Amino acid sequence: MTIVNSKGIENGTAGVVNSLFVAEAWANWGFYGVLISPIIVGMVIQIIFLFFLTHKKTPFMVGLFTYISIKLPVTGGFNDFIYNAVMFSIIIILFVTYLIAKSVKKERQKNYANNISSSIAT
Repeated sequence: MTIVNSKGIENGTAGVVNSLFVAEAWANWGFYGVLISPIIVGMVIQIIFLFFLTHKKTPFMVGLFTYISIKLPVTGGFNDFIYNAVMFSIIIILFVTYLIAKSVKKERQKNYANNISSSIAT
């Protein structure tokens, strides 16, 4: 901030400067943060993209992929990749939706099997 807004620092009115996640990693953890942050950010982004590439493309999944792609904090900060409540919420919602869909599918298959067996019996 001293380079970008030195007068703001003198006046006590300096805010923040958005930059890539590496800048926040440098500010919080120094040299080790700069070394580790690209690995962590790369792993998180790759895991997210591989998840969507390997699963069925439904409207829900495409919408979720779009939302996550737009909201990834690559230009916001490194801490958002570590302590991101929105991503945890999305993961929980996705997991709950998956469980509900699985149980509905199982129930439909059971009802279908019962209907077929009752129609064969009559």
